[in-house]
Amino acid sequence: AHFRFFSWVTHVTPLGIFTFIFFILRVFMDTMRKEEQLSELTNDLENKIMDVTQRSEIDPLTKCFNRSKFDAAIQQEVRIAEGHNARFALLMLDIDLFKRVNDTYGHAAGDNVLVHFADVVRARLDARHTFIRYGGEEFVVLCRSYDAVEAFHLAERIRQSVELSALLPGQRVTCSIGVSQWHNGEDDLESFYQRADQAMYVAKQNGRNRVMTEADIRD
Repeated sequence: AHFRFFSWVTHVTPLGIFTFIFFILRVFMDTMRKEEQLSELTNDLENKIMDVTQRSEIDPLTKCFNRSKFDAAIQQEVRIAEGHNARFALLMLDIDLFKRVNDTYGHAAGDNVLVHFADVVRARLDARHTFIRYGGEEFVVLCRSYDAVEAFHLAERIRQSVELSALLPGQRVTCSIGVSQWHNGEDDLESFYQRADQAMYVAKQNGRNRVMTEADIRD
């Protein structure tokens, strides 16, 4: 009986070891599969959250950033400018006589003008710029590493491109642009924005289709 028991044990042991190893491998594979599924679900959720966030910040008509993006974007650029003693400028753009376009040609034509206007402006921008539809026919461009002179030249190139583009068949469409520069250590966001807005207003008062800077509102 002793030898039969011992023989039975030695006979079963390899099978038991194989079964145990198979069990461990199966548990490991199941765990890996669940982790992969969890990772896929996590990535899918992150992508959905990113998509929702992006859609909440993008103007569906012009594909620019919308007004809700403005505060966070300008605060980030100010932090960069202040932290690195860098330059930073703001362009405020407004399509001239846009209400007349809507009243004369209809809102569908007005929407087309907004879309094409955004495309023309965007073609002049690069990674240093944040392009925002601030509201209606008003747009903002945040210009990292730009001073007022460089921002003026960019604004003038944009103005000329808009003037020469056929945004509305049979009707010339132009824009007025105001420029302000951030002054490190002595500026605030409200004043910074207001200077660009006032410069744009001066541009409209002086015949539209022109660029004015914060220096022009002090003259």
